[in-house]
Amino acid sequence: MRVVKLTEAEKEKLEYLYKTSDKAIVRRRSLSLRQSNDNHFMKSAYSIAKVERTTLYHLHNAWESTHGADNYTILSIAQGHRAKIKLAAVKE
Repeated sequence: MRVVKLTEAEKEKLEYLYKTSDKAIVRRRSLSLRQSNDNHFMKSAYSIAKVERTTLYHLHNAWESTHGADNYTILSIAQGHRAKIKLAAVKE
């Protein structure tokens, strides 16, 4: 069982992001981190948050390797990893 230990400030920030973010991926990832802190098993954490097990594994690794304000940037999708525009007419 893998657990991420969060400080009180991190818990509050993740709770705030979960309630106010307009991006579903940020809400799911913040929920899964909070559940990990509450000692939920990985299976229940990824079934409730509706993310893959490997996604949680990579998220936990990234969370533990970064510190400070950089932690919250890993919750969103990186620039350029979205659907590409297929039609040139739509671009303009």
